[in-house]
Amino acid sequence: MKAADFLIAAKRVEIESLRQLVDVCNLVTELGNLVHSLQRERGLTNVYLASGGERLADARLQQIAVSVACEQKLQGLLQLLGGAQWRGSARLLSAVAYVLQGLVELNGLRVKMNGCELAPAKATTAFGRLIAGLLSVVGEVADSAGDPALSRGLVSLLNLMQGKEYAGQERAWVSIGFAQGAFDDRLKERQAHLQAAQKHALEVFNQFAEADLGERWRQIEASQSALELNRLRALVGGLAAGQAIAPEISEVWYDLATQRIDAMRSLELEAVAALQALSGARLAVAESEFKERQALLARLQPAEEGAPLLLTDRPPVSMLLGELAGGLEVAESGLARSLFDVIQEQGQHLNRVRVELEEARQALSERKLVEQAKALLIKNLGLSEEMAYRKIQQRAMDSNLRLAEVSQILIDAAKATGAKKVQTKRR
Repeated sequence: MKAADFLIAAKRVEIESLRQLVDVCNLVTELGNLVHSLQRERGLTNVYLASGGERLADARLQQIAVSVACEQKLQGLLQLLGGAQWRGSARLLSAVAYVLQGLVELNGLRVKMNGCELAPAKATTAFGRLIAGLLSVVGEVADSAGDPALSRGLVSLLNLMQGKEYAGQERAWVSIGFAQGAFDDRLKERQAHLQAAQKHALEVFNQFAEADLGERWRQIEASQSALELNRLRALVGGLAAGQAIAPEISEVWYDLATQRIDAMRSLELEAVAALQALSGARLAVAESEFKERQALLARLQPAEEGAPLLLTDRPPVSMLLGELAGGLEVAESGLARSLFDVIQEQGQHLNRVRVELEEARQALSERKLVEQAKALLIKNLGLSEEMAYRKIQQRAMDSNLRLAEVSQILIDAAKATGAKKVQTKRR
């Protein structure tokens, strides 16, 4: 094979990668639909269970039907796409497998929820784990994206979805307190943690989002329903542990929290639509460049026989004719762009892509570090997910470090402890 054959093959790989991204953008759409539906179902289920089945029973059953339809649509798309095209992405396939098994288990849990045989807290935890699995699929999709603009868009979308999930958890847990007619200290602390987690996720969203999406988010936060929701948050914050409060407020809280989450969902749909449009446009450009490159390479004049390519003096790029951007016409002088220049251009393009991807992938890497540190604290200290995150958050504030830096310290400490235990056993 010749150098030109490998250049063509490289462009084919790029096009195939972009085609896969078009498919996974459609997958992200269905994942978002299911996440949103499950978030609504979770909130309704909490009010239903906490009230002993007296409140929002019909609304919950209607929402379950919506969730099941979303599940079926996602499963149909996964079957259509298949797993073969994701070769080399074991983490993505594992995340999909986790989600599919979680959906099977959810059906069994719904039967218990129907008979109020499951505590609201356990129901919330079960929904939360499944939704976390769905979001991990989005995270793996973002991590596998090879286009900088698409990668940034996916990172932005993932953090918006994560912020919305924290908002959904807040809606669910606070609904329990209102429906029960009282809040204990642990429930109040959980709400404070979830508000802080939302803030962090949405800050990352703003960092990577396009300006118009960031402005839309600021409008949502300034809306009347958001202001009224903040007043209820302040009300909960001012309650003493165990102080009685009217259970009827649970439905007011649920409605206000839902309005905010629905607004976030609208913003999420805008972000997904932008990603779909961008992925389609990127693919069209790549396919056009592929055709141009094929034509260009076919017209290139071979180097002089016996001339060492890497040592031959070549005219500067500004003097080379037949530029891709300007068409493939060969100038009257007969000079054509050399194969070396095409190779050099390809290398420069790949280097730019690598540099631009680093920032987005760093945000994904930091998210994974936090998740890994949380898992270690849950396993080693027996903490809940909320308590583990709060511990990392508190240590970050106390030491003036970022969450990812604290997470790395905890992970390194756990590895060192594990290594010492292994050495001790060997002795």
